[in-house]
Amino acid sequence: MRFRLLFIACAVVMTVSAGAQMVSYSKPYSGTTTNPCNGESVVFSGTIHIHEKTQIATDGRIHFVANENYSVSGRGQSTGAYYNIGGNMHTNSKFPSFPISFRSKSRFNSQSYGVPGFYATFVFHVNGNGIQTTVSSTSSCN
Repeated sequence: MRFRLLFIACAVVMTVSAGAQMVSYSKPYSGTTTNPCNGESVVFSGTIHIHEKTQIATDGRIHFVANENYSVSGRGQSTGAYYNIGGNMHTNSKFPSFPISFRSKSRFNSQSYGVPGFYATFVFHVNGNGIQTTVSSTSSCN
């Protein structure tokens, strides 16, 4: 998701016409989060496939349309448990000009007996120049 927002920022800066083209690409997706049900760190990586279009209206509002699907796996650092993180997201949003924030909630499905799965919500912050500044996350048990 970090890479998606970086691309969004670049696309918004570069897109000046109402006739913006849809673009498709794949990017690596990786990070670390905490399983709040047992306190362990989970390192994850995989690929996110993105099909999107960003337009800037004459009034400066941003119109962002995206379809994404991702295939990611993770591993618990203390239990060694494997996690599958898969899914898709559709976004059709209109924003005022920057700064903006995006949220994405993902289910981390544990593949190991006795290790609970959890949800992680990632928040991507983009400043007034269209540059991603921070990524924060929160997690919750089932």
